[in-house]
Amino acid sequence: MLRSFFLSAGAVAAVSGVLALLLVIADATIANYGEITITINEKKELKVRGGASLLSTLMGQGIFIPSACGGRGSCGLCKAKVIKGAGQYLPKEIEFTAGHFIQFMAPGYELTEEPVYRAYSVASPPSIKNRIELEIRLVPDGICTTYVHKYLKAGDEVLFNGPYGEFYLRESGREIFFIAGGSGMAPIKAILMDMADRGINRKTRYFFGARSKKDLFLLGEMKKLEERLEDFKFIPALSDPQPEDNWDGETGLITDVVSNSLKSGENVEAYLCGSPGMINACVKVLTERGVPEERIFYDKFG
Repeated sequence: MLRSFFLSAGAVAAVSGVLALLLVIADATIANYGEITITINEKKELKVRGGASLLSTLMGQGIFIPSACGGRGSCGLCKAKVIKGAGQYLPKEIEFTAGHFIQFMAPGYELTEEPVYRAYSVASPPSIKNRIELEIRLVPDGICTTYVHKYLKAGDEVLFNGPYGEFYLRESGREIFFIAGGSGMAPIKAILMDMADRGINRKTRYFFGARSKKDLFLLGEMKKLEERLEDFKFIPALSDPQPEDNWDGETGLITDVVSNSLKSGENVEAYLCGSPGMINACVKVLTERGVPEERIFYDKFG
């Protein structure tokens, strides 16, 4: 599943220490503050557009307040109280490179007395500045995954640190082989979306291994990326397709599918995400096909 997490940042407004001002914010949203009502001494009301500092807004209405900070909120002469309608706080931007991961904190709850951190790759591209997306599969008795799936609610504050990592797309003109399984989808999805955003149209093949059709996900997103990227193909492979799957795609171990698809690795760059066993097996196949080890990049998930 995908969750979007928002980091809140405090918003500070200013009101004169001489005038007793009450600030009422109406119809405010993250992207559009709408109309603001400023009530002065419970008598005079001003209807203005939101988004500017209080000092400049009052000056625009012909009300001049002595200020030593020029409206930057640092001199201490002004105070404000948000009565209602403030909406969500502005999200804090996060800067990262597609392929990076964060350390997510699960607070103390039923399964743990102490906070626990787990690493999760960011599944959204850097072009999305005010949120990150994570793909977190529910693991039985997993402390973090149980917290996310069964305890975390929309609107709850979440804490994480990062970003970290050395897994990212190298700048070159070589053909790209992505290979992943399970939650290894996350960083590669982010890299592909970033490639589309930046107009990178290198020949790209994405091999994704799963046991049966029910283990495949984000197929719609991969289809959209095939439409956005000129020479990209998503190649899922099932190692144990079930009769009800009616599967007519690639079958067998992902290493076999990759081996059959790669004739020469002379001009190939490979990016692998998944379990240590899968990655070790894929590295062996790639090097046997001529991909130099220094052009094989991987992120092993424990």
